[in-house]
Amino acid sequence: MRATAEHEDLLAALRARSRSRRQWLHVPFHGGIEEDEELRDWIALDQTELEGLDDWAAPSGLIERAQARVARHYHLDSARLLTAGSSQGVATAILAAVGSGDLLLSHQGAHRSLLHGIVLTGARLRLVPDIWDRRFQIGWPDVPALCQAVSKMRPQAVIVTSPTYAGLAPDLHPLRLVCLETNTILIVDAAHGAHFGLGPLPPMASRVKPDLVIFGLHKSGGAPTPGAVLGRIGDRVKEARWQAACRTVGSSSPSYPLMALVERAVIRLAEAGDRWMAELASVMERLRGPAVFSPPEGMAHDPTRVVVAATAASRQELAALGVDPEYVASGHLLLIGTLATTSLDPRLVAWVARQMAPDAGPDQPALPRRRWEVRRAFLAESETVALEHGLGRVLATPLVPSPPGIPLAWPGQVIDSQLAVEVSRAVAVGQAVLGFDGGEVAVVRDGRTAGERHLRG
Repeated sequence: MRATAEHEDLLAALRARSRSRRQWLHVPFHGGIEEDEELRDWIALDQTELEGLDDWAAPSGLIERAQARVARHYHLDSARLLTAGSSQGVATAILAAVGSGDLLLSHQGAHRSLLHGIVLTGARLRLVPDIWDRRFQIGWPDVPALCQAVSKMRPQAVIVTSPTYAGLAPDLHPLRLVCLETNTILIVDAAHGAHFGLGPLPPMASRVKPDLVIFGLHKSGGAPTPGAVLGRIGDRVKEARWQAACRTVGSSSPSYPLMALVERAVIRLAEAGDRWMAELASVMERLRGPAVFSPPEGMAHDPTRVVVAATAASRQELAALGVDPEYVASGHLLLIGTLATTSLDPRLVAWVARQMAPDAGPDQPALPRRRWEVRRAFLAESETVALEHGLGRVLATPLVPSPPGIPLAWPGQVIDSQLAVEVSRAVAVGQAVLGFDGGEVAVVRDGRTAGERHLRG
């Protein structure tokens, strides 16, 4: 029996409509694509704001109910389904929280998607160094330092990544208290924590009650790329600003199949997530050895993610085993178990076990000196130069090893010899460095300012 409209989820509604009407919408079938069985079902679901299917920009039916289901699972006052990933959520959150000239505080390990929100708003970005493990070359937010910076600088908003890409989740309760005392909006980028709160995993980020929080359901939540969720708690971010920000950053033509599968992923996590995560954590727990990173005592962490010390040969050795690590960085690599991981190849278990404990590496790179604000440098007239010829110049675009997507330097910061070394180290282990194209970087053209000409090069 078909569910009533009040209990029907978005995916079921799309399926019912495609069966009853068989409308193949928006797709020009000039190459026989309708005969491609791998795409046929998806295309049948690829509908839009038709009668009964609701409107993402002003939801009042199926999408409204879907977002309410998501909000209940994540303990949110309101939620928005996102179809452009957690990056859409970060940009939306910044637009909802800050305005032109406002101070936005974050930390060194923040994701590059901050740039989107900063360019939209003209906020002034200030960064706090992370805590750094020299052996594994990995960092995480320094919550006491962030608390101190919030108390001293009193920013309009602070955005912190928790859990990190590697699954580390520092306690954010002290930061939340300081934000309440200083009337600072707290945004938590929990892109990698959509599966938290289930089984043996740490509590979900919304338990800290941030004002805004982002979950990437396509990371470890079981939804396709790039499904995500943006949540709001309380009313410190006003409703009108929240709605306007969502509509501004979101597409006017969001993917209905993707929204439906994000909702379905959350439903399944709510129904079976405790069991799934317990089983997955048990599988990943087999990856042990002296080269496996142990989080600091008291630090909550994701047992479905394993950080292993990396060497120059790690990528090739894993490729020979048929294993694709999430990423290989200078000093460590990341292995992620997914909902499809029900067992591990014994060869991978043995490979991890025989890796050697790492020696201490370089100290954490110092934050490059800032000369211009991010937005001003990003919009300034720029030119490209070889990295070695850019020393002392102001960056116009960020330099970002991807993954993990954490900038080594932001627009407005000055290229120095240390930054050049960090770029070279990332390239040496096979990371793509966004902004380092063909050995060249974009720098602000001498003698020009963003106020004179808004050109990009």
